[in-house]
Amino acid sequence: MNARSAATLTLLLCLLAGPAAASQPAYFSMGGLQGGSRLFTAISEASQRNNETTQNDVVRAGRALDALGASLAACEAVVGSRPEAVATRHGELTARFDLDWEQLNGFVDQLVADTDGAFMAALARHTAALEAEHGVTLATCEPAGGVLGMAMGQPACEGLDLTAELAAAMDADAELEAAVAEINGRAWPSMKPVKAPTPALGLTDGAPLADGVAWVAPHALYDRGALM
Repeated sequence: MNARSAATLTLLLCLLAGPAAASQPAYFSMGGLQGGSRLFTAISEASQRNNETTQNDVVRAGRALDALGASLAACEAVVGSRPEAVATRHGELTARFDLDWEQLNGFVDQLVADTDGAFMAALARHTAALEAEHGVTLATCEPAGGVLGMAMGQPACEGLDLTAELAAAMDADAELEAAVAEINGRAWPSMKPVKAPTPALGLTDGAPLADGVAWVAPHALYDRGALM
């Protein structure tokens, strides 16, 4: 076969084959994926419960510190001085609260990063598998009637909706399930104040103030949880 014949045959084969088939459009909804995934729901609910508990502890501890500070200010306003031991205690508690708050924020940042990493890795694995299985190119699309779609002004999605299939594949992913179990099993840092042992106190706490005015040490109330 000469060069001209070979070129003619190649052209003929190309014509017979026709144009390459275009990949069918397909999509998944991130909102639908989050709502339809058992594992995503599990990690979201656990995080919400732990966050609510921790935030309640933060509020209670903050109020207790504020009450202790207000007690010190009241002592100073009434008698012109404040118990130094109580002022020292207030400083220690404030420093510990600030440290606990910093550790809590670091913990939450890491939790969010690890959660995102685990789910995005699983998403990449299974979108690639579904694309190969269905011969499609997956895109993200939020249906116009959904919350995310309305927020984004998203037009109607076109093509094959693989959201449910993708959610089911991710829920069957053993690696993702192990990651979710590990993340949900992490102990959140406590923001509850550590209550130090305090002896029983009389009204004066052993220290009468000027003009016979008696007082109760505010740090004792804090330690006992009365100001919580």
